[in-house]
Amino acid sequence: MSPATPVEAVSELLPVVDFVLLMTVSPGFGGQAFIPQMLSKIRRMRSLAGELPLAVDGGITQERLGEVTAAGAEIIVAGSALFGQEKINWQRWKLYES
Repeated sequence: MSPATPVEAVSELLPVVDFVLLMTVSPGFGGQAFIPQMLSKIRRMRSLAGELPLAVDGGITQERLGEVTAAGAEIIVAGSALFGQEKINWQRWKLYES
């Protein structure tokens, strides 16, 4: 029997959690670049999680925002991309009208 991928291993916990956070960089320090292969992980988790909210953390920039939301992420953690800017253009980050 082959070991489950991290996404499939977490699927057993989905009934008892409020959301799932997917790291899209190697954990350790801020300012890392997004790992493009994580888009497939987001899509796989979206298919398993049903209506459960998915959060992503790591390397999320304005340019990546559309990709990760299209893949199924709904909660975006953007640290360096926001706090590393002298002036933030909030309209470019806006996804939904309140």
